[in-house]
Amino acid sequence: MTSRRRIVRLFVLMLVLGGLAGCWGALESSGLEANTSQAAEPQAGGGSRLPRQILIIRHAEKTGNRDDVHLSSEGQARADRLPELFVASAERKIPFARPDFLFAAGNKESSSRPVETISPLAAKLRLPINSQYHDSAVKELAHELRHNPVYAGKIVLVCWRHDMIPALAQALQARNAPQTWPGHVCDRVWLISYNAAGTASIYDLPQRLLPGDSQ
Repeated sequence: MTSRRRIVRLFVLMLVLGGLAGCWGALESSGLEANTSQAAEPQAGGGSRLPRQILIIRHAEKTGNRDDVHLSSEGQARADRLPELFVASAERKIPFARPDFLFAAGNKESSSRPVETISPLAAKLRLPINSQYHDSAVKELAHELRHNPVYAGKIVLVCWRHDMIPALAQALQARNAPQTWPGHVCDRVWLISYNAAGTASIYDLPQRLLPGDSQ
């Protein structure tokens, strides 16, 4: 009788342990699926195909001399301080995200200012400047940024000439972008952010780099 009870207890114990093992396996499987599901969720920046953010700035100040293709002394000061946009400080507690790629409108006979504006930043970040697109080639540039997977999930900074910036923003699908960029304004950043669905939002933000900049 005692032996039979021991056999029964052993049999029950085996059933219990087997059930626990099955439950543990189910939990492990469930956790793995949950982790896999989270990893498959599209990330900000339109999943695998769009940049996370595109920052658009105008070239820095010019001299006012129509024959001068370069920045003014104030413009050069702005260019030199442009890297401060991406560093936290007492004045800038939340900096802009550091760029992974730099673009500037190509040089032409009347202006080399876009390339000059971001040259100090390029040197600081050790990034090349892509200046192969001319002023009006905003649709071509937008197509490159929106469809080339090399920019997926990245931060891109674009320095352009003011009259074509609204068209560039619209080509980047920021449909609520302002219609104009005032000709005297050099101290703003248009930040275009793409969500997981690929929808673009645009924010008009201050640089706050030089005295007198908009706040």
